[in-house]
Amino acid sequence: MLWRPELGFFEERSGLLRDLESANLLDEFRWTTDDVTIKIGQHEGLTVGVNGATAYVASPSSDGARTRMALQKVLETLKPRDAMLQSVNVQWFIEVGGSPTAVQANSADQLMADWMPSVNATDWAILLDGTSRRVPGKFQVEFGVVSAAEGHFRISAPIGRVALPELPFSPDPEGLPECAFFFNWAWQTSAVLADEPFLEALGIWEAVLSETELLSNEVKASYLGMRSREEEHG
Repeated sequence: MLWRPELGFFEERSGLLRDLESANLLDEFRWTTDDVTIKIGQHEGLTVGVNGATAYVASPSSDGARTRMALQKVLETLKPRDAMLQSVNVQWFIEVGGSPTAVQANSADQLMADWMPSVNATDWAILLDGTSRRVPGKFQVEFGVVSAAEGHFRISAPIGRVALPELPFSPDPEGLPECAFFFNWAWQTSAVLADEPFLEALGIWEAVLSETELLSNEVKASYLGMRSREEEHG
């Protein structure tokens, strides 16, 4: 989230940290010249600065409720002008049955059947730019099939063509599937927030998450459909 540079940030940040601590929304913080990073739990939190804020939720077991509460408190305290929700970044896993090597090879062969029918493809990744009919703005997504080990590596470092901003704390590696479709989504919303910036940003965030889930599941459904047709034709 971006807003017009607010000098009030420097005056308010000490009191803001105290208020967050009183509300049990502050476990640790890091203070620099231009911003404050607030850790809320082990894998989530906020970075707040003079011209914007970034919220992080880096665990599939968290619904982000405490981080949303902290962001609401930040906006109520700073009262930023000309706020806009610039982007939403999402990493998404969908479990697929089978070994990663076999699924990578099978799906690669299916994808390349029309384009390169004479090769034996063993792995693949797709980088896609586009727009959605249901969510305003543009997106870029990079996706493919990963093992749990590769998935852990990808969430732990800003790598790939759609690299997310580096996290100020470690992501949660627990529960990663042994074989999965992995998606790095970057949504450029550039939505201007007017009278109720928190509620408006929350609505866009929820819409982006819903659309991310829907589109990601479409990829898995297409893969399973191709596998089913392949097995029918033996």
